[in-house]
Amino acid sequence: QGMGFLVGALLINLSEEEAFWGLHRLMEDKEMEGMYWSGLPLLQEKIFQLKGLMERHVPEVLRQFDAVGVDMAMFAPQWFMTLFVYLFPTSLVLRIWDIFL
Repeated sequence: QGMGFLVGALLINLSEEEAFWGLHRLMEDKEMEGMYWSGLPLLQEKIFQLKGLMERHVPEVLRQFDAVGVDMAMFAPQWFMTLFVYLFPTSLVLRIWDIFL
């Protein structure tokens, strides 16, 4: 699933030991392991939270998504499961991770 993208990004930017501890921190301290458990409970929670944020801040975008049949599950999983590695340039991903970590 998306964990390979995380590990790859860590290994490209850190030593093996730092990458190991970085992944450990993501999974344990930031509780990201739920993103990869059976049933993907954390992923479902994050998609629900994203929808709530969109309802609050950009309801017109959410209405347009609904009008054309776009479900968050069509695009959000790759964002959350890869922590944006799949989608954004490395420089932006590292900035997001700096804020997150």
